Amino acid sequence: CGSGQSSSVRVDDRRAAADMTAYLYDQGHRDIGFVAPPRHHAAAARRLDGFVSALAERGMTVRPDHIIEGAFTTVSGMEAGWKLLDHPVRPTAIFAANDEMAAGVMIAAYQRNISLPDDLSLVGFDDSPVSRSLYPLLTTVRQPTAEMAEEAARILIERNRPSQATLDFELILRDSVKALPR
Repeated sequence: CGSGQSSSVRVDDRRAAADMTAYLYDQGHRDIGFVAPPRHHAAAARRLDGFVSALAERGMTVRPDHIIEGAFTTVSGMEAGWKLLDHPVRPTAIFAANDEMAAGVMIAAYQRNISLPDDLSLVGFDDSPVSRSLYPLLTTVRQPTAEMAEEAARILIERNRPSQATLDFELILRDSVKALPR
């Protein structure tokens, strides 16, 4: 594609993060922590922007100390979880920008004797196999990975011009979120 443009297949990361943040807000959570993707990752700014904009639309001010950058790994999620859970104003919910980091937050909560979802609600992003392997089962954003792979293959086969495809996402509501009393 000599034009300098590239092809991509993705979900609307910004809208997905905003919808998940709105869901947590609708469940009564006002202190929400965010384990952000690494800055260099393509989706990082979009997911962070979705989180921040959803709170702003609801009149909430984002606490910069409730946003911790992770590295899409369980270990980085655990480290971010320690920081958020040891904070003087502990979040009632944490949104991890992928399921691996959410698993790490879950480990950190367990180490701090914080019960999910009774003491902390937790959500992730991807709907990876780990989201269905944790207890409680993880509420997450489902990316249609099989459809994304098919669309990417189609773009590669056609190779005639750069193409951008944005596929639908879905909020998968499981057991890791508890509504707070109003």
